[in-house]
Amino acid sequence: MVVQSLVKRSQAVTAAATAASAYGRSPLARAAAMDRVGLMRAGPRASGAIDLDFDPSHMSDFAPIPVTDTPTLAHGLRDYLQHKGTVRLMDMHTKSQHLTSFLRKIHQPDEINEHAIAPFVPPSQDKTLHEIAVKEKCRYLLSTSSVTASLSHIYFVLSRFRTVDISQFSEEVRNQSPMFMTSYRRPVSIIVRPQNGMWGVDADKRFADDNTILSDLGKSIERMLTMEADEFTRKLLKANSQSNDLSLMPEVYHYRKIKDLMLRSQLDCHDPDLPGDKKSFDLKTRATAPIRFNLSNYEEFMNYRLLHHKGWFRAYEREYYDMVRSVFVKYGFQLRIGNMAGAFVTYHNTDEIFGFEFVALEEMDRYLYGNSYFADKVFHASVNLFKVILDEATSKYPESTLRIGLYANGSTRDLDVFVEAVDDVTLKRQSSTTRAIWVDQPFITTGQERVHKYRLTINTYVNGELSDRPVSVQPGDLMSVQYRLVNLGAAAPLDYFNFRRQTHFYDMNLKLASNVLAAAKYGGKWH
Repeated sequence: MVVQSLVKRSQAVTAAATAASAYGRSPLARAAAMDRVGLMRAGPRASGAIDLDFDPSHMSDFAPIPVTDTPTLAHGLRDYLQHKGTVRLMDMHTKSQHLTSFLRKIHQPDEINEHAIAPFVPPSQDKTLHEIAVKEKCRYLLSTSSVTASLSHIYFVLSRFRTVDISQFSEEVRNQSPMFMTSYRRPVSIIVRPQNGMWGVDADKRFADDNTILSDLGKSIERMLTMEADEFTRKLLKANSQSNDLSLMPEVYHYRKIKDLMLRSQLDCHDPDLPGDKKSFDLKTRATAPIRFNLSNYEEFMNYRLLHHKGWFRAYEREYYDMVRSVFVKYGFQLRIGNMAGAFVTYHNTDEIFGFEFVALEEMDRYLYGNSYFADKVFHASVNLFKVILDEATSKYPESTLRIGLYANGSTRDLDVFVEAVDDVTLKRQSSTTRAIWVDQPFITTGQERVHKYRLTINTYVNGELSDRPVSVQPGDLMSVQYRLVNLGAAAPLDYFNFRRQTHFYDMNLKLASNVLAAAKYGGKWH
């Protein structure tokens, strides 16, 4: 047995070396080399487990509208795409202006001509996405907004609840937690709608009284960055708007097929001078910490400004640290779906803009995974595990609209999955309901058989060894995944109700009539 074990280990090391030699090539070439040396069969089979096929050769890309049809940055911002670190709009101490003053003041939603910005189209209503999916014989229609939160929870379990690397921050920040923020560890849910043999996967819209100030401002700030001042004033501001023609600002999407999933990612911007093959990138807006943590009273914190590069208070470093522990994992999935180079981040307090920073995808990968090799493997494995969940849910309820909830359970180290058969009338009623009304309503079920609970167990192997601690994969390592999805039967009503509450009531300032949130098992606790 010892000899056999040593032989197996030697074979794994030899295979890893062979695959490592391919690492300098394209991701698909590297993956093909991995498969040839037995990547998917590196670990012993756990009882009842199934080997996950996450071969990236199943992936293909579609771009009906060329990337060059997306805008480029204006106001001299292009010069900072390859700049390391934050670029301040102005020096808050000397008041000297580094960039045009037009970028400083943020126009509020009531000043913006909303008809000049194309509305968001969910995947289930996207005709172009539907046409491409039909042509490519896909079964599921998805967008980054509907899938990245779910992929994050799958990653948490897949990586054995790996934390982020904060060793590169200053000492003041290094003393903080390396764990993902609790608000990003709480449950997520999606709506899956049947569509003539296919399924549209949408984000689960929450409540009519949700505060949308950050997303509303994000849309107009994106236009500020890509339009000259006179064009923005003429087309976007209500007081001066001369046109409601949506064709003036078309939305451009990249489509990525993975097996029978067709994923859509919006492309915000491009630059022909970006290094490498990827010329498009995303535009992200990032409100300061007090605003984000007190969104229901955000106006009270509009005097909080970023003054320092390093540190915890009024500092860009704090905002970056928060991004690493929260949105970077979702950004990484989004950028990979859209085949983008990175994200151009705008720091603001909803009233004024302080600075900008281009964060390359590879930089995000280093904080989260240690390297892009591991990040690529995580992306493909997570997407394919998500497909496993969709296949099971849609086979269980082949004709019903579904609400699917996911939660990376830090206690059991598994993924909790709830599948609920719902009707569109119920969904519409919820979207017009306020949180205050919903939270105190007694739990009413239309029948326990309409909600089933599943447990997804994920085993990750590195060079043939099962990882029982946070997973680390280096270039050339063999990574394989086995899973087991078990139907636990009809969900207990109170269990599902607590799950739903945690899914929607993440606002730190929300005052509830009960203590369910404080003690709930779905509160995002990791051990």
